[in-house]
Amino acid sequence: MRYNGCGPMLVTPARATQEVESPMSRQYTRTPADQRFWPKVKKGDGCWLWTGSTDSHGYGKLLGTDHRLISSHRFSWQLVYGPIAQGMVLDHLCRVRNCVRPSHLEPVTQRQNVLRSIGPASDNAVKTHCVRGHLFDEANTYTKTPGHRQCCRCRKEYRFRRKLGNALAIGALTAFLNYVRGVADITPTPLNPPKP
Repeated sequence: MRYNGCGPMLVTPARATQEVESPMSRQYTRTPADQRFWPKVKKGDGCWLWTGSTDSHGYGKLLGTDHRLISSHRFSWQLVYGPIAQGMVLDHLCRVRNCVRPSHLEPVTQRQNVLRSIGPASDNAVKTHCVRGHLFDEANTYTKTPGHRQCCRCRKEYRFRRKLGNALAIGALTAFLNYVRGVADITPTPLNPPKP
């Protein structure tokens, strides 16, 4: 008998009385990560390309045994060579982000990795002169924070122009206010006054 929505329900449906096992109560067994890793690697003569999921930057991702996402190239390195030293990252020598071939990877510091890459940090690190052509040497280089350098000559010129600009602005403002008040007129004084 089916409940039609009017009055009390006389018969309980059989499915409501049966005990349903929760999916969370079952022990979920996952295939070990190393067994899931190799089917997602396309081996070739050069790079071994990761065909599984990737992050937004193109690096391969794999769900590890501890249920955390790990980079596929780091997992590959650890399978072959063991753990990566503390404070080191893996640099792709081939410059292919989804390559997992251990011989194409090298542990380096984060700084070395950035300087080897293609981008503004590596471009600026190889510069020997500032934008105005002054040499970056020990005497002419000011380092405020590590990785940020300035040309001392350009810095001095900038500070001079800034102070001069402020002085000129203050002088011009004072002269204008005096003119408005009628205290003085704004007539330019000749640079070389005529001699009597």
